[in-house]
Amino acid sequence: MSNTAVNPIKSHFVQYDSMEPTVSAGSDVIVDRSYYSKHKPKRWDVVIFSFIPEGSKPGSAPRHYLKRIIGLPGETIHLTPKGLKINGAMMSIPPILQDRFSSFRIPPKSSFTDRPGYKFGIEPYTIPEDSVF
Repeated sequence: MSNTAVNPIKSHFVQYDSMEPTVSAGSDVIVDRSYYSKHKPKRWDVVIFSFIPEGSKPGSAPRHYLKRIIGLPGETIHLTPKGLKINGAMMSIPPILQDRFSSFRIPPKSSFTDRPGYKFGIEPYTIPEDSVF
């Protein structure tokens, strides 16, 4: 009889600094890959997800990203000069996180217009029902 169960615990090396100072580049994090099979994602959860970038060669290995959830399925999010709006209401950022999110600070206006296809922050965005942001 073979054991086909997969160990839900996995270690991931954090390659980038996008989650600093919460998680530093060069850190190893331990994740439970089965957690969301029993729990719904919550705002402010830190998650790892895999993604194969568009234009990758066939058979390319997925890249792993460590990010924090700020928007849930079906919500409409909008980054405004005053802060984050969810479903039209200003969102209270937990005090411990307020200085940790560069995404909550509006870059100079030219940053928006200099990036073709850059939409977050310009218009509200509705998160698909099968996704989080």
